[in-house]
Order: sequence, then C-alpha cells, then structure tokens
Amino acid sequence: MMLRLTLMPATALILSVAIQGGADPMQFTVTNPADSAQQTVARVSLPVPPGALADAPDAVSVSDGDRHVSAQARVITRHPDGSARRIVLSVPLDLPAGESRVFELSDATDVAAQPSMLTLGEPARIETEAFVALITDGRVELVDALGRVLAAAAPFGPDSGAAEMTVQVLDEGAQFVWLRFLREGDEWSREVDVQVTRLGEVTLTHRIQAHPAGDHWTPDFGWTLTAPDAQATSLPETPAHMLGRDPNSRFAEDANADLTAQFTLSDGTTLSVANPLALRQNRGTFEGAVADGSVTLRSNRTEPVGDLETEGLMIQEGAWRFSELVISPVTRQVLATRLDTPVYGHADWRLYDAVYRTGPPLQIEHPVLRDSVEKMVFALQSMQMKGDDLGSMPWSWDPTRTKPDYTSAVRLNHSLLLWEDWFRGGDPRLRQVALDWLRNYHDLGLYWGPNPDLYGACRRGNAWRDRPGHGPGTFNPRFATAPIYVHKGWSNFYLMYEETGDPRYRHAAEAAADWSIANQHAGRSYTRVIGAVSDAVKMHEYTGDDKHLANAVRIWETFQPTQGEDLLFTESGRPAIGNDLYLGIDALGYKNPFVKPYIVQYATNSLRSVRNELPALPAATQTRGRASARHDHRAE
Repeated sequence: MMLRLTLMPATALILSVAIQGGADPMQFTVTNPADSAQQTVARVSLPVPPGALADAPDAVSVSDGDRHVSAQARVITRHPDGSARRIVLSVPLDLPAGESRVFELSDATDVAAQPSMLTLGEPARIETEAFVALITDGRVELVDALGRVLAAAAPFGPDSGAAEMTVQVLDEGAQFVWLRFLREGDEWSREVDVQVTRLGEVTLTHRIQAHPAGDHWTPDFGWTLTAPDAQATSLPETPAHMLGRDPNSRFAEDANADLTAQFTLSDGTTLSVANPLALRQNRGTFEGAVADGSVTLRSNRTEPVGDLETEGLMIQEGAWRFSELVISPVTRQVLATRLDTPVYGHADWRLYDAVYRTGPPLQIEHPVLRDSVEKMVFALQSMQMKGDDLGSMPWSWDPTRTKPDYTSAVRLNHSLLLWEDWFRGGDPRLRQVALDWLRNYHDLGLYWGPNPDLYGACRRGNAWRDRPGHGPGTFNPRFATAPIYVHKGWSNFYLMYEETGDPRYRHAAEAAADWSIANQHAGRSYTRVIGAVSDAVKMHEYTGDDKHLANAVRIWETFQPTQGEDLLFTESGRPAIGNDLYLGIDALGYKNPFVKPYIVQYATNSLRSVRNELPALPAATQTRGRASARHDHRAE
C-alpha cells in the first residue's frame, strides 16, 4: 500500500494576534441551547474585515471579559491584500444550560502555549485528555498510556482495490484535529474523515462514491466498533432500525434510546457511541453485542430490504453516500443532548457585513410579521427531504399532503438567502438548512461521473421518484445530463467552504464555475441561465479572480439581445404573444412564448450584481432603457 501525505503549511505557534489599530473589536458569541451544561470544543468560522488580521497564527487569544483562552486558529480564505478573510477557531469552553458567552479576539500574550495534539506518521497519533487515537487508513484505535487497545473503529463497505491512499491534514492544533483519507478505486472510491477534539470526542465520516455509469443500489457500508474487555451498560437489545421513525424526533426521547450505546472500557473510561444522523437519514441499522469479553457495535447506512426495486437505497454514477459515527467519553444521556442541541457560534453581524455587505439584523416588532417569519423558518425546515435524499429541497411542497410532492432538486441559488439571514441574525436553524442543502447537492446533485464534459455541473432531479428502478423511498433521482439552465447557485459552495473549512466545497465551487465558463450562455431558449451571472459575480467577490467577472459579463452579453420591446424577457427569448403574458405553465410557454417572472427577477438581480462589481460596463452590456410603453401584441 502506497501512502501520499498532504499537509497544511506549518507555522510557528502564535498566541497573540496582530489586530490593526482603529478596527472595531472582533467579537463572536457561543451559545448552549441545551437544558444542561455542556463541556466542548466549539468550532466557529469568524469573518475578518480586510486588513484587520495581517498574519496567519496557529492560535489566537480570545477573552470573555473574565479570562483569556487560547483558541486554535486556521485561516480559510484571504482578502486580495493577503489579510485573513475567514478563520476557523476551535475554542475550549464550559457553558451552563441555556447560556451564551461573548468572546473577543485579544492581543494578550500571557496565555500558556499548548502543543498540537497531532504527531504525523504511520499511524498518525492524536493525544486527547481521555486516550490516544492511532489512525491508519481511516481505521481508529483508542489506546491507553501503555499502548493497550481500548476500542477500535473501522469503516466497512465495497472494496476500493489496491489504489494509492491519500492523507490530508485539514486542521490540527492543540484543540482539534481533522484528517481525511481518500482511496480512488475503479468502481468505488472511499473517503474517511476523522475529527478529534482535545476532550476525546471522535467524529467519523465514511463516504463511498460509485464510478460505473448508470444507477445502482448502494451496498452495505458504515462502521464497526470493537472494545475488548469492556463492560456493556446500554446496548440495543435487538438491531435498531431507522426506517419509520420520526426524523424530527430526538435522541434523548425514550423511543430512541436504542440509538445510543454506552459501555465501560477496560481502563474504566465511560464511552458512548451513536450515528448522529440516524434519525434524519431515516435509513440504516444500529446493533450491538457482547461476545468473548468484547463489546461490538455495527452501524450500517442501509437497511436489510426484501425488494431493492421498491426499498433499496439508490446511488448514481459519480454520486457519494456517507455514514457517520460519534464516539465520546461521556454518558449516553450527555451524548444525546449534544446531538439534539449542539453548541454553536456566531460572529458579530458587523464582521459579516464587513466581508459580505449583508447589513444589520432585521428588527421585526409587529407580532404578525414575527409570526410570518417563524412560519417561513418552519416551512424551510419542513421542506427538506429527510431520508435517502437528506437535505434536498423540493420543487413544490404542499403541507396538506401526507407525502410532499418532491419532484426536483433544483433552486440551489435560494440558499444564498439562508446564508445572509444567518449572517445577519444568527438563527442556527437557517444555517443547518443551508448546510444540509449544500452537502446534499454536492454529493448527489453535482456531476462527478466519468464524463469530463459534465464534471462539476448541476444535475437536475426528475419526477420519477417511487417508480420501480427510479428511486424508491425519499430519494429523488437526478438526470445524467446537466441542462445549462439548472446550473445556478453554485457560488454558495464557496460560502459552505468558508463556513465549514471543508475543501470539498471550495473544489465544488471552482469546478462548477469552470463548467459555467465553458458551457453556459443566456441566449435564445436558455434565458433562465441569466441567474448564473450572480454566481459568477459572487465568485469574483469571494476569490478576486477576474475570470469570474469576465464570465458574468459574457453571460450578460448573450442575454441582453433577448430583451423585448416591452423591456421584459421570455423563457425562449422570443417575443411574448397572446393576451396572457404571464402564463404559469411551462408547457404552454414552449408553444406560446410568455414573460416568466422569475427570469425577470434573475435579470434584475444579475444586473445589480454586475454593476456592484464593475460599475463601468462596456456599452454592449447595458440594458436597453426604452421609454416606450409596453408593446401591445394584440394589435398585430
């Protein structure tokens, strides 16, 4: 087996941060929404105004007003001047029930330096307060100070062959380590993430990717855990099945007690284990057993089914499926609380505004408006498909139906509104919807298959769900092709990268942008593509790369000639005809060109975006501003 190692650039440990004079304090808030105290390492992605943080420290000092704490820091992106744009902090803290604590980056130098938890090698070694984790090829052994194995977790699934194993260090320091193991196979590829906190909480993610062309049924894959000489405290008496459970229920509920396991390791340490997405993925099994003095657990992403055509878990060419496991040295009740109500961090709105121009939080005083906003948030959460297509947004949704009409996984561009609302107001529900939506779209909605001409393109969902061979359960199959008018919203992958620090999403944004540059235009029959101009402009804003702005101008230039005498646009680019210019049915519009309202919306948003980035556009890109009244086609 060959090993290739990719490392982040190494720098010396710096506990003070050079905050430029005159800048407002950089503050963020960490909140514990649970009804019990939580001790954890909070991960917060902090926006940084241009020029405010010139260097790239491995750690910074943060203060809550009473004490200074050393927080691990990693620069995610930079402004054009080289200063930090987003940094991910890992902050150790104890938070009482329901408490929020405000932190501020400080220039204190009296915080004792702490060494990194990670020592690279084969295996990689991560030292925590509870045990030492040894990781080889995604297999994790938890050992005591003498090197005796306390527990071991390993991924299982389809064979990737003898391909080269690539290892990436995505983050590392005194509080948190994130390693990624990737093996590219001919038929199946495997990706394993290992995230470990100083407190000893281990989060494992196992992804598999199908390479052969066409649609397939997902094979068994997931995680196994073995703890020699352990004493079981709480194990599922029978295999726990996820199908049929309420995906909106909680791990702490008695009905879901069999979804967490607890046992005592041979050195006396309490350990609890769970699949954190068992309820929302709503498919899979979780089972435990005691044999020969060892406790064993098996967490499977799929369910045993009798008929694949109606019950199987579909995976399409190039798509990813994933399974998670959390291992923590706490009781199962504490772990359930962490999964149900995790601690979260949010920066001061002024920091987001300095980077994204999102403005202050909305002040909603009228009770009717507050109620309307709350209903909208509820609807956004309810619209998410929970199950085989976790995180997908439906094309249409009728809350009066027992089974919503999920017919398409498009409209990714709307996720920008979720990010901006999260930046302004800090509602973690909106952040979670955006995270789920983009993770789902990356894994199932972007093309990663064998055709290089489609690589990174947005695949449209279809209306074939629940037909034999076309996606049973809650999965919405995607077409193999990538219509150019569906390819919108991809700039949001860059925001996902900045929010999570996961380079999978930066790569997705870049691949989608390249596909747009090579394939998209908004001329006749494809006027809906104009919505992609906003993505190209946003990518220029985020990265500073002029190729994205050039792409925005190019798409606008292909769109502008389709503007009608009435200053409006139709779906086909041909003049609108008939008395009903605002037909709501596409099928009629294909025969009778009509003004499609959201194309006009795309156009106005896109023009605003281009003007914000490039005020002096070439004359050819200017929208015609005729003063004539709307042309009356009835006179023809």
